[in-house]
Amino acid sequence: MRPTDLTAEMRAMLAHFQQLHRLSGSVDAERSVDWLCQRLASHGIAVRRDRCDLWLSDSLSALLTVEGVTIAAKTRSFAADCPQGVDAALVYDSRSLAFLPDFDSQA
Repeated sequence: MRPTDLTAEMRAMLAHFQQLHRLSGSVDAERSVDWLCQRLASHGIAVRRDRCDLWLSDSLSALLTVEGVTIAAKTRSFAADCPQGVDAALVYDSRSLAFLPDFDSQA
Protein backbone atom coordinates (compact mmCIF):
# COMPACT_ATOMS: atom_id res chain seq x y z
CA MET A 1 0.00 0.00 0.00
CA ARG A 2 1.38 3.39 -0.94
CA PRO A 3 1.82 5.99 1.84
CA THR A 4 -0.92 8.17 0.35
CA ASP A 5 -3.31 5.19 0.33
CA LEU A 6 -2.37 4.37 3.90
CA THR A 7 -3.02 7.96 4.96
CA ALA A 8 -6.43 7.88 3.30
CA GLU A 9 -7.24 4.56 5.01
CA MET A 10 -6.22 5.95 8.40
CA ARG A 11 -8.33 9.08 7.89
CA ALA A 12 -11.32 6.93 6.93
CA MET A 13 -10.86 4.85 10.08
CA LEU A 14 -10.65 7.94 12.30
CA ALA A 15 -13.71 9.48 10.63
CA HIS A 16 -15.67 6.27 11.18
CA PHE A 17 -14.57 5.61 14.76
CA GLN A 18 -14.84 9.15 16.13
CA GLN A 19 -18.62 8.96 15.84
CA LEU A 20 -18.87 5.74 17.86
CA HIS A 21 -18.97 5.05 21.59
CA ARG A 22 -17.02 1.78 21.62
CA LEU A 23 -17.69 0.55 25.15
CA SER A 24 -16.95 -3.20 25.23
CA GLY A 25 -20.00 -5.23 24.20
CA SER A 26 -21.95 -2.21 22.95
CA VAL A 27 -23.65 -1.97 19.58
CA ASP A 28 -21.05 0.58 18.46
CA ALA A 29 -18.20 -1.74 19.51
CA GLU A 30 -19.70 -4.48 17.34
CA ARG A 31 -20.12 -2.01 14.47
CA SER A 32 -16.44 -1.12 14.82
CA VAL A 33 -15.41 -4.76 14.51
CA ASP A 34 -17.74 -5.22 11.52
CA TRP A 35 -16.14 -2.21 9.83
CA LEU A 36 -12.59 -3.40 10.56
CA CYS A 37 -13.34 -6.89 9.27
CA GLN A 38 -14.79 -5.44 6.07
CA ARG A 39 -11.79 -3.16 5.53
CA LEU A 40 -9.30 -5.99 6.11
CA ALA A 41 -11.20 -8.30 3.75
CA SER A 42 -11.28 -5.56 1.10
CA HIS A 43 -7.46 -5.65 1.15
CA GLY A 44 -7.38 -9.44 0.78
CA ILE A 45 -6.58 -10.11 4.43
CA ALA A 46 -8.29 -13.19 5.85
CA VAL A 47 -10.45 -12.40 8.88
CA ARG A 48 -11.64 -14.67 11.67
CA ARG A 49 -13.93 -13.06 14.20
CA ASP A 50 -13.97 -14.70 17.61
CA ARG A 51 -16.35 -13.96 20.46
CA CYS A 52 -15.93 -14.55 24.16
CA ASP A 53 -17.67 -13.60 27.37
CA LEU A 54 -15.78 -10.96 29.33
CA TRP A 55 -16.50 -9.36 32.66
CA LEU A 56 -15.10 -5.87 32.26
CA SER A 57 -15.37 -2.85 34.50
CA ASP A 58 -15.90 0.37 32.59
CA SER A 59 -16.31 3.40 34.79
CA LEU A 60 -19.31 5.53 33.91
CA SER A 61 -18.26 8.88 35.34
CA ALA A 62 -15.69 10.67 37.44
CA LEU A 63 -15.04 14.18 38.64
CA LEU A 64 -11.87 15.92 39.75
CA THR A 65 -12.05 18.90 42.09
CA VAL A 66 -8.98 21.07 42.61
CA GLU A 67 -9.19 24.22 44.72
CA GLY A 68 -12.97 24.34 44.33
CA VAL A 69 -12.98 23.86 40.54
CA THR A 70 -14.65 20.64 39.37
CA ILE A 71 -13.99 19.09 35.97
CA ALA A 72 -15.06 15.86 34.30
CA ALA A 73 -12.39 13.16 34.43
CA LYS A 74 -11.82 9.75 32.91
CA THR A 75 -10.91 6.89 35.22
CA ARG A 76 -8.88 3.85 34.39
CA SER A 77 -10.72 0.62 33.70
CA PHE A 78 -11.18 -1.48 36.81
CA ALA A 79 -11.02 1.58 39.06
CA ALA A 80 -12.52 1.17 42.51
CA ASP A 81 -16.04 2.48 43.12
CA CYS A 82 -15.73 5.52 45.40
CA PRO A 83 -19.18 7.15 45.65
CA GLN A 84 -18.06 9.33 48.59
CA GLY A 85 -14.95 10.43 46.72
CA VAL A 86 -11.28 10.25 47.62
CA ASP A 87 -9.01 13.00 48.95
CA ALA A 88 -5.41 12.85 47.83
CA ALA A 89 -2.37 15.01 47.24
CA LEU A 90 -2.14 16.66 43.85
CA VAL A 91 1.00 15.57 41.99
CA TYR A 92 2.39 17.06 38.78
CA ASP A 93 4.58 14.72 36.73
CA SER A 94 6.82 16.95 34.62
CA ARG A 95 7.63 13.99 32.35
CA SER A 96 3.99 13.06 31.73
CA LEU A 97 3.88 14.73 28.31
CA ALA A 98 7.40 13.76 27.24
CA PHE A 99 8.10 10.92 24.83
CA LEU A 100 9.56 7.96 26.69
CA PRO A 101 11.03 5.12 24.65
CA ASP A 102 10.27 1.58 25.79
CA PHE A 103 13.82 1.13 27.06
CA ASP A 104 13.74 4.19 29.35
CA SER A 105 15.07 2.89 32.66
CA GLN A 106 14.12 5.98 34.70
CA ALA A 107 10.32 5.55 34.34
